[in-house]
Amino acid sequence: MKIGFDLDEVLAGFIEQFLKYYNLGFKTDYKRENIRHYDLWKVFGVERNFMINLVYGFYKSSFFKNIKPIDGSIDGVEYLKGRGDLYIVTSRENVVRVDTIKWLDRYFSKHFKGIEFTDDNVIAGKSLKKSDICRMLRLDAMIEDRAEYADECAKEGIETLLMDCPWNREYKEAGKVKRVYNWNEIIRLF
Repeated sequence: MKIGFDLDEVLAGFIEQFLKYYNLGFKTDYKRENIRHYDLWKVFGVERNFMINLVYGFYKSSFFKNIKPIDGSIDGVEYLKGRGDLYIVTSRENVVRVDTIKWLDRYFSKHFKGIEFTDDNVIAGKSLKKSDICRMLRLDAMIEDRAEYADECAKEGIETLLMDCPWNREYKEAGKVKRVYNWNEIIRLF
């Protein structure tokens, strides 16, 4: 079996650290539950390019370097590596490839057979679709937090687990997409 994982909010607590960075810089008090849309620029009411540049600044900060794993993800990945080949398919940009691989090595000790970056949100250039990468990898299952990506993967015939997050709560499960609330549920499904 080949299993794919989104990185942020499936394995890595990106939003928690980004909100610390944002709140400190803009003297706000956003919490994870306030993030009701995946596109952060819409949540904060700023221009898309402004938010992309802000995220690039975050990438250079100690906040980014101190992202912690999602509860249960380390044990979950350890368990699932015995069930098949594991892959990361992330929307992160290639500009953080080295830092991302270091982070994965620190917490997940090379459990993944491959790491694919879609380069989503790049200011210039073209990004890849997660579903296309998942299809090329011939994944049997994908664990994702963004509803539209989960749908796209499911349409490719991939069993997809949607990690419950405030920004995907309005999504209604359909077809090959099943909502999960934590890593214990993910493990039970495999």
